[in-house]
Amino acid sequence: MKKEKDLRSELRPTIRTHAGKAKREDLFITSKLWCSDHRPELVLPAYQRTLKNLQLDYLDLYLVHWPFAMPPDSLPISKDKDGFSPVERIPLSATWKAMEELYEKGLVKAIGVSNVTVALLYELYCGCKIIPAVNQVEMHPFCQQPKLISFCERIGVHLTAYCPLGRGAKSGEVNASNHPVLVEIGKKHKKSAAQVALR
Repeated sequence: MKKEKDLRSELRPTIRTHAGKAKREDLFITSKLWCSDHRPELVLPAYQRTLKNLQLDYLDLYLVHWPFAMPPDSLPISKDKDGFSPVERIPLSATWKAMEELYEKGLVKAIGVSNVTVALLYELYCGCKIIPAVNQVEMHPFCQQPKLISFCERIGVHLTAYCPLGRGAKSGEVNASNHPVLVEIGKKHKKSAAQVALR
């Protein structure tokens, strides 16, 4: 929610000050349903809260952030005494039906999922009315996910990568921007290692 409000403080002035240049319909804005809002009756209020936070009338894409549910009002960092996040037994399919209702009512232009495996995506695919437009997952040279890529292509789900350069840039770990093999390939083609990884 804080990130949405931070974005709002940048988004609205940009649209206002570039009138005629940066119209709302020229921007593609995505947000995510947090795990504590997976109960079907909480999906619409969560979406409306996101719109209010961003001061928008609609989103271009709304994703289910993680394929597991947490109790309402759980914080992203909530942990029990054993270090586990609290979970609720709400099937992804139940949450997805509420997402489909948002789409069917014309409140959002597209709906999708994030961090969903082949098995969960197959289960969702078999029981849904609306196939997810997108599955956003961690994907980079060190986490290539070929089976997921193949399955998404087969059922018509666009796969989007987050962390496309890998993790560890801040901690000095090897990642796509400094991996020796990618650096060498980049030198050969006059590209950066990151450009090679993204290609």
